[in-house]
Amino acid sequence: MVTSSVPDCLLHVYCLLYNLSTLTDSKNAAENFVKVLVGHVSGCSYKSWGDKDKTHRNHAERDGIFRTIWPGNDGNLPWRLPKVERKRLSARMERVLWPHYLEPLYYRGASMWSLPGRMWKARRKYRLLFHMLPTQLRDQVPAFRDALILFVWSIRRLTGRFCL
Repeated sequence: MVTSSVPDCLLHVYCLLYNLSTLTDSKNAAENFVKVLVGHVSGCSYKSWGDKDKTHRNHAERDGIFRTIWPGNDGNLPWRLPKVERKRLSARMERVLWPHYLEPLYYRGASMWSLPGRMWKARRKYRLLFHMLPTQLRDQVPAFRDALILFVWSIRRLTGRFCL
């Protein structure tokens, strides 16, 4: 059981990676992170992703973290993006200037925030995870973003792609 003596940053990392322990590569991590952020949204392409909110709430109660989301309390999940924020992030992605010969994550009027098919290639998922998500989420879901930045920095450091 996680106690309150654990720093917030570690709780955020724990929450981020809890159900993602089967990560085998960065493309799976990118897709799973977007699934955690977007969740099950009816009426769009994300409706087929399934609703894991009940499972997340039960795990949070079992581990003694995020009391506001426990079953019965039914608070908003701190890592979930509401519809307004997803639209804002999609508008941000639309304004990104992509270099030639680099496949964009926004085209034909939609980004991966509204259509998961925009990130279907492995190289797009890699770019999304290590470059776009940390900047896209600059003012959104702070608990998730802090953990994501720690995760990305750690992976970059392990692979030798960082500067001090």
